[in-house]
Amino acid sequence: MKWGRYSLGVSQGYLDDKTRRLEKATKFKAKFISPEDLYEILKGSAKLLIIKWSNDCKESLSKNSTEFKEKILSVRDVVVNQGAIVVKNNEINI
Repeated sequence: MKWGRYSLGVSQGYLDDKTRRLEKATKFKAKFISPEDLYEILKGSAKLLIIKWSNDCKESLSKNSTEFKEKILSVRDVVVNQGAIVVKNNEINI
């Protein structure tokens, strides 16, 4: 993922030395988290999103509006166009 000039990546524990060197080489503009941390972040976010989307969907249906559908399609477009890219271990040469 990229936010401005910074990147967030996921790295397995056995690659910890390599990822820390990569963080230092990029002056910490690239940061890495473990798959377990990412899972916990996603799990919590998913719960919040499901509750929000459920409420939005109910509201949209009660108003006979297409606003909810448009929002979902917009999210889909963002994921397709700007989603994470998988980088294989053999592609990291540090």
